[in-house]
Amino acid sequence: MDKSIGKNILFIYLANFGSSFFTFLFWITSANLTDTEIIGTVATISSFAMILGVLSNLDIGIGMKRFLGKAVAENNFQYFKNLCSTAFVFTTISAIIILIIAFNPIIDILDIIGIDKEFIPIIAIIVIGNNLQHVIIGSLVSAKKSKSTTMPSIVASMSRFPILGILLFYLGTTTLAVAWSYSILYIVLTISLMIITLKYLNSIPGSYFEKSYDNLKIIIKGSFP
Repeated sequence: MDKSIGKNILFIYLANFGSSFFTFLFWITSANLTDTEIIGTVATISSFAMILGVLSNLDIGIGMKRFLGKAVAENNFQYFKNLCSTAFVFTTISAIIILIIAFNPIIDILDIIGIDKEFIPIIAIIVIGNNLQHVIIGSLVSAKKSKSTTMPSIVASMSRFPILGILLFYLGTTTLAVAWSYSILYIVLTISLMIITLKYLNSIPGSYFEKSYDNLKIIIKGSFP
């Protein structure tokens, strides 16, 4: 096995393990500082946001990898850049569309499942952040730069704890405090990974968008299965 591929796999594992470990600690800490009803409500909000994310991202982050890997193998980095840019824009737009549908005033889905309107910004952050993370991480992994995802993933996961302490102090033991603390990962991680990815893409000469329609068809076709 190519050593760079082996290292790529290792750093993917470390990023996922670190994020999962600190997320587990976050739930344990939150449960001890609040109560089970609050944890259950935040879990419901998170699950609902994840469902919306799955409906909107179409697994673009997975489907695009085969084409990105091929572009890297052929040293066709201009094509790599175009695919990443197209996927980034598409997943952002699709996330916004699914949020508009979910929050429409005609069929109040939030009222049906018992989620207050004050959690709309948090749901939007999780949906958009989750979509963009799939694309960004897929891009960095395909470029064999998964090392750059490890520290942001761990730092973003750890950032929940100070935010939780601050919000519990100012807002009290409330669902809103825990929900915002939980969602902070998506803000910190998405921004961090976007900076890293844009820095890498900027190093590739050429336009960000060429044959975007054709590229989008290829990505969706690869993601659809």
